[in-house]
Amino acid sequence: EDAARALAMVGAQQWTGSSAIADDDSVTWNEFFDVLRTFSPDFRLIALPGWLGYAGAAVIQPLFSRRMRPTLYTKDTVVGFNLDVPVEPRLIWRDLDLEPRHPTVRTGIPAVLDDYVQFRWRHPLMDRR
Repeated sequence: EDAARALAMVGAQQWTGSSAIADDDSVTWNEFFDVLRTFSPDFRLIALPGWLGYAGAAVIQPLFSRRMRPTLYTKDTVVGFNLDVPVEPRLIWRDLDLEPRHPTVRTGIPAVLDDYVQFRWRHPLMDRR
């Protein structure tokens, strides 16, 4: 919801270029997944060394690219996941003159999961129809 609002405002203000977007509380991927696990106990994370994930993605990416829909199983996904790039809290929100409705992952993740359960949403990348 917040990302969509930010993207709409970026378009309305006719921004050019790219920028990260951040909430009030910067977290690591491990902290993000800990919050997700708290609110979705069925969540499972398989941790691999970066080099092994990259090698695996290099092998399966060509197989998944033959499918007619996008996939998250790419070398770029592995590289992005392993980046350690600190982002300034509230980055771009002040510039857009917006307030996030969910200022941290601790409030945003439960809200997303509530919507997921309410509407039985499936991520488009996983929709097999």
